[in-house]
Amino acid sequence: MERGYPRGEPVILPDPPAGQGFEHSPPGPVLELVQAVTFRLTAAAGGGARIPVVSYLDGSGQAFAVTGAPFNLAGGQAGLFSFFVGGNQYGANAAAHIGGPLPAIWLDMRSTLSVDAEGIAAGDQFSDLRLYVLTRPVARQYEEG
Repeated sequence: MERGYPRGEPVILPDPPAGQGFEHSPPGPVLELVQAVTFRLTAAAGGGARIPVVSYLDGSGQAFAVTGAPFNLAGGQAGLFSFFVGGNQYGANAAAHIGGPLPAIWLDMRSTLSVDAEGIAAGDQFSDLRLYVLTRPVARQYEEG
């Protein structure tokens, strides 16, 4: 019987400091397929448009896949953003809920999922950070049966 089938689980991440995005890497010798990324972005007053961006980074920190929100927030606004595998864009500029597609890419412990925003200001805040991931061990184990 084969062990190591992918297992789905939510991942709750701590809020980063104001003006900063957040990152997530698999916590050890596992592979993770991020199925959904959801967060709230509260834009401080002033400044231009903020466009959240989800990037997959390799071990050197270079992006190899990037997807951005289809709509933006202006200063003084807040919105709940969701990116998910198989999803389509929805929302509008300054909408309470904005979403878009997420590439289906397996992460290993050398790669990172990064969320930031183009035009981010020092007072902007990411919060309510949630991922839903499929996790499986790197090495498959077998048992006789």
